[in-house]
Amino acid sequence: MFNYHPRIDLNKWQSLSDDPISYIAVAHLPLDGKRESWFYNGSATGAPQPRSGKILRMGGERKRMRDHRIVLNKGHEEIKQPSTERHSLWEYEKMTGPGATSFSISINRYPLTIGPIFAKTQCLALASENITNIILGVCLPTPGKSVRRSSKLIKEGARWSSRLAIHLRPTDLPDLPGHRANKVLPLIKILRPALSLLTGSADWDAAESNLRHHWQGTRALRLEYDDQTRFLEQTNRATSTLNRHRLIQMYESILGEDGF
Repeated sequence: MFNYHPRIDLNKWQSLSDDPISYIAVAHLPLDGKRESWFYNGSATGAPQPRSGKILRMGGERKRMRDHRIVLNKGHEEIKQPSTERHSLWEYEKMTGPGATSFSISINRYPLTIGPIFAKTQCLALASENITNIILGVCLPTPGKSVRRSSKLIKEGARWSSRLAIHLRPTDLPDLPGHRANKVLPLIKILRPALSLLTGSADWDAAESNLRHHWQGTRALRLEYDDQTRFLEQTNRATSTLNRHRLIQMYESILGEDGF
């Protein structure tokens, strides 16, 4: 399945676009003379940093595939260790397994735009990820799927995602010819692009910089309520629930960069 689709070349990630996309990663592994297949569905919605009409920081497809290439280059033995990246994908372990053949393909692509409309294209890519996830059933329970390296929150999200996927997926759809590697449906999470639409597209770089300094100075794994208020007031933003959620999302992304 997907073997004959045009593939994303992770080794040439520099030449990829910054477009928001949804994609599927596939891993085929030899098993007792046969082939075991694993499927992971994701999206690449990171925002590039525009300045004077130019892109100074990569985003979308290019950044996500570069990040995948960096992790995959570590090799199977390092990736499967519990200490390797808090949010390391289960699919990585399969894509680097002995004798594995792996590749990624784009499912939907949305043109990169600079300005307020970018949050809309991000949401479209996430919607595509959700739809593909549900149709393929990649969040449904499957033998061998592991959440052992996941946080308590991810484990809870995985349980809810499985229940939700069972209800949403039409019962007459054929089963996926392989194993499912996804843990959590995106639609059960509070997503940064959706928050961007709801909280406005104004520049949040100052808030992100403050959060980075806070993390470097305190190593706090949680952004306390009073700290949320302080950071919002420093950037002249309302201390609303939506703005607090966006701050928390930004802070969790910063922690994730350091493997927490």
